[in-house]
Amino acid sequence: MSAAPVDERDRGNARDAGLWDVAVQAERTALSWRRTALSLAVAAAGAGRVLAPASPRVALAAALAFALAALATGASALRYRTVTRSLHRHDELVGPARAGVPVTVLAVCCCLGMLGVLVVVAFVE
Repeated sequence: MSAAPVDERDRGNARDAGLWDVAVQAERTALSWRRTALSLAVAAAGAGRVLAPASPRVALAAALAFALAALATGASALRYRTVTRSLHRHDELVGPARAGVPVTVLAVCCCLGMLGVLVVVAFVE
């Protein structure tokens, strides 16, 4: 059985009745960033465990990538709490949108890329 299409007027009534959670979108975004950071942390930990005997530089790059992935997880949780609090109070969002989580995830990806290059160089030598 499929659900009937939701009319915008009905959505407004649901919001007024307290049946509509204003922070659902923020929660989905936070969960998405957490999933991404966790995947990168697992990749960094796995690469470090398997490839660390090849070179200490590889172990350092893997540890750095893991630490940055953990930082991205924490930053995503902090941003989620700030946005949710503002939405539930019906305030303006506090501060400008920060690029901390995307920049941290980019740094993790760069570290993992460096790790790959170091592995290739180590095995070619």
